[in-house]
Amino acid sequence: SSKQKLSVGSPFATGLLTGGPFRLHSGFMASVSSGPGPPPTELLEITGLSAKTGPFGQPILPQTWQQDTDPFFYWQPPASGLPLAGYSVGIDVDPDTTVDTTATSWDVALDPLGPLTDGPHTFKVQAIGVSGTPGEPASFAIWVDTTPATIGTVSPPPGAMLNSLTPTVTAALTDAHSGIAVSGLAVTINGSTAPVTF
Repeated sequence: SSKQKLSVGSPFATGLLTGGPFRLHSGFMASVSSGPGPPPTELLEITGLSAKTGPFGQPILPQTWQQDTDPFFYWQPPASGLPLAGYSVGIDVDPDTTVDTTATSWDVALDPLGPLTDGPHTFKVQAIGVSGTPGEPASFAIWVDTTPATIGTVSPPPGAMLNSLTPTVTAALTDAHSGIAVSGLAVTINGSTAPVTF
């Protein structure tokens, strides 16, 4: 038999194979070596993301108008037990791969960006593995409304003279975010509650 010499990466077809039975495979010879890949992102999944008014405060429900501007967010670490570098957080932006905290909580009262403004906001947090691999972000929608409703045009205007024992008084009420709650609407005349149609 004869010996056939091929360089790694040379196509088989370029070599002349002679003598004895040979099995010919088209393609290239190659050698690939690599270390273990990054862990699957589902192993870095955060669960139980919640919010309250402070570390020992009242719970805040997601997607519910409320008046706390510096909520306290907290969550459960990934259940996989993979080595973690920490967590990256973002408010109204996606978190990056920079570790912002190694704790399982984030207090907006201590955030240098300050309290939340009125309106809907989204808090996001993702786990960062020691290899730098980020997990899927968990999110919490928090709606803030600290501005009271305003009373606009009133009819008849204040100080007007009326010649009716049962006058009709109208007013335009507005609220930019959470709207007007009918249950919170009351009209009083000389200290007595008067009927109102909303």
